[in-house]
Parts: sequence; C-alpha cells; structure tokens
Amino acid sequence: MNNKVKTKTIIIDGIPIPMKISGATYLKFRNEFHEDMFAKLQRVNESEGRKNEEGQIEYQLSGEAIETLLQIAYIMAKQGTPTMETSFEDWLDQFSFSGTMSEGLQGVLAMVNNDQETLEEAKKNTDQPQDQ
Repeated sequence: MNNKVKTKTIIIDGIPIPMKISGATYLKFRNEFHEDMFAKLQRVNESEGRKNEEGQIEYQLSGEAIETLLQIAYIMAKQGTPTMETSFEDWLDQFSFSGTMSEGLQGVLAMVNNDQETLEEAKKNTDQPQDQ
C-alpha cells in the first residue's frame, strides 16, 4: 500500500467508520457534490478554528462546517469501505446527531488537514528546481 494513503477508523455518533483519504478523495468529492473540497475546507478552517491557551486549534462547528465535514466523511467512508453503495442521505440516517458527533467530525477535519499539509509539502518539493 502507498504510504501517502491514510486510513483510520473514526467514531461518529458512537459508530466506528473506516475512513481512507488519498489523492482521489478530492476528485471523488467534486464528482459527488459538484463543489471544490479545498475551497470548502478553507472556509471551515478560516471561520471555525480558534487557538486555545495551549496554542492548539479548537473548532466550534457551524451548520455549514458540519455539512462540509459530513460530506468529506461520506467520501472517505466510501473509500474506506469500497463495497458501500449507500447514498449520502441514507448514510446520514444512521446518525442521531448527538453531541458526540462533533468529536468525530473534528477527527475527520484533523485527518484531512494532515493530508493537506502532506500535499503542500510535496508541492514545495516539486516546485524546487530539479538538477538535470
């Protein structure tokens, strides 16, 4: 398996969901939701993240942020469980939207942000002049 592909089980509303994120995640998001995942994530990170006293970023999730993270979680869940053929709306039906959902969505956000940092680092390395 490629070491750039990340997998993790994230608990959302008490339900363990196998998640996978790869280079295809962003394309799959666009194909499913007809929106730019990077742009939506940027809005979530800019408007929702606040640094706590220890300097760590904490999130107070708005309705728009929750929707974005649920969409991302759905795509990553489909990648983590390739046999999953459930629609987004049907997938959401398994959750009760209790207070524990926020913790799982923050795990999704951390996983995606970690992947973005990896992509940005790779881009920096690619942008460096190559010796021929």
